[in-house]
Amino acid sequence: MPVDDTLPPIAVGVQTPHAAVAALIMDLLFWRSMYLSILVLLVATATWVTLQLYHYYMVDVVSRMAMLLVTLIFVWGNIHRLLKNEAPDFSGMEISEARAEGMARGIRECIDEGIRWLFRVGVEREWSVFGATVFALGLLSWIASHFDLLTIVYMGVVLGMTVPAIYVKHEEKIIELWKAIYLQGLSACPCI
Repeated sequence: MPVDDTLPPIAVGVQTPHAAVAALIMDLLFWRSMYLSILVLLVATATWVTLQLYHYYMVDVVSRMAMLLVTLIFVWGNIHRLLKNEAPDFSGMEISEARAEGMARGIRECIDEGIRWLFRVGVEREWSVFGATVFALGLLSWIASHFDLLTIVYMGVVLGMTVPAIYVKHEEKIIELWKAIYLQGLSACPCI
């Protein structure tokens, strides 16, 4: 079979770091890597149960971890200085200006999209979208008033790990059920 030398070579398997992380997250969420997904759920559950049993709070744990990190870096720096070694090179620990501008641009775009979504929901004539949004925000407020931050994060991890996989597995049934609910809502209230 003749080889065409006019085409550039195709880099097979070459991914950017962002694409690799995105692929890993998708593998976790859709349970393509079952052992890794189970490991994430087990670690999240063990962390939540342990912190609930010992009555630790998220701020307390983060504060203690930060104190430990600062202490370790302080001890390492002093030992390094006592041994008369050359000073460690921290030039790689800086954030470049282009990277900072990119992050700021991304945050601004997310805020702009959130504001556009907020006005779109508030101005739209579809009562179902407005009602669902108000209900979801009210439910989120009620959940936040009854649980601590760690429990909410744990529930988010569990729901994020199970809901996409269930949806992919039963997509047709869920769409049919949603259509039936929507038609029932139309017959009950023609303003929807």
